[in-house]
Amino acid sequence: MSQRPLPVRVAAASAAALSAGALAWYLPDLGAALTAPRTGAFAVSDMPSASPTPVSVTDPVAVGAGPSRGPVPRIGVRSADLAALPSVDNGLVPTRVVVAGGEVDLPVVPAGVDMAGAMEVPAGSFTAAWYRFGPGAGASEGAAVVAAHVSSRADGRGPFSRLVALQPGARVDLFTDQGAVTYEVVSVEQVAKLSLDTASLFDRAGGHRLHLVTCGGRYDRSTNSYEDNVVVVARPVA
Repeated sequence: MSQRPLPVRVAAASAAALSAGALAWYLPDLGAALTAPRTGAFAVSDMPSASPTPVSVTDPVAVGAGPSRGPVPRIGVRSADLAALPSVDNGLVPTRVVVAGGEVDLPVVPAGVDMAGAMEVPAGSFTAAWYRFGPGAGASEGAAVVAAHVSSRADGRGPFSRLVALQPGARVDLFTDQGAVTYEVVSVEQVAKLSLDTASLFDRAGGHRLHLVTCGGRYDRSTNSYEDNVVVVARPVA
């Protein structure tokens, strides 16, 4: 895969979705139900680091004469910058993912969405991204999503290229600042990007699970993209 984003389609849910491989997904509304990012591509760019600029609100000054209407209430102001939104959960921030005894071992960085609404994944194939608007490691419910490029021109094939060969029962450790949360692989699926169910991929309901996502299938040179996504589902080990 080159340094271009790889496409993916997303199921609609209030205008939601993401896509992988670059994967990409679009955010629906920014309220309590931040679900999946939209259809498009995983942007290959640096993680946004800007924090919102505080805005101060002062009471307006009356102009001209007229009857007194009493004090004018302040209007609350909140940044609409995605970086200002807290992680949706519950759960811990992943910092590293290790699969099957070290065959896959990558640092993990928090990722939001870019200005086009697509989830961002670091350039190259040796750093993974955790979708920070969804559940974290060991959350009480919902799917934590960790994604990485299968390959890049600079790095060649990365560790996530091995996901497609994983078998049910394989161990996955998601490390955090407070230790590791251990999961067990229950399924590995390779699905055409146009058929990827991103609503399910980024689901915040139901029992907690971990989704590892990358690209797979045939590489189409005309679009500089892989045709499929590989999705690994793992459940926490009690």
